[in-house]
Amino acid sequence: MNLKKWELLKTKEEFTTKFFSVEKRSYKLPNGKVVDDYYHINRPNYVLIIAVNSKNEILIERTYRRGMNDFVIEIPAGWIDKDEDPLDAGIRELSEETGFTGKAEVLGDIYTQAGYMNQKAYIIKIIIDELNVSQPKREDDEDIEIEFLSMDEIDKLVLENKTKDMGMLSALAVYDRMNK
Repeated sequence: MNLKKWELLKTKEEFTTKFFSVEKRSYKLPNGKVVDDYYHINRPNYVLIIAVNSKNEILIERTYRRGMNDFVIEIPAGWIDKDEDPLDAGIRELSEETGFTGKAEVLGDIYTQAGYMNQKAYIIKIIIDELNVSQPKREDDEDIEIEFLSMDEIDKLVLENKTKDMGMLSALAVYDRMNK
């Protein structure tokens, strides 16, 4: 492989909130050219949760997403807290959003937008303990309906373009390949 990494020359923080920060970066490219206006977004890593019940159905959520000003079908997901293990984050987030808990394993991780963001999403599979369900502890902005669907029903949603969430589609693709 003859590819070479870019050399980071300078970083300047442009904007910061509790959810993300934006940096302006200068790089020296492998051809020697210096480019000083690449913008980079820093966001916390998060988990995408494939929650599976005893019928081998997957838990999906329907919720309003302000970014699209629309209702979105997705899977449970959430931020990984500082110094938190992705498995622990997956179990915590599933419990907070749905009241379910269970046995978890990491299926893999994906880059969300590698061109301008350093964020990773860990795909967590959780086999739900259907005998141990509690009341969800949702945030004020989490208005969620949940439902279990078979992979055939989910495939139909995908083919009919009724689910467009990139995280859900990516996580389900990994899950589906691992179960073949």
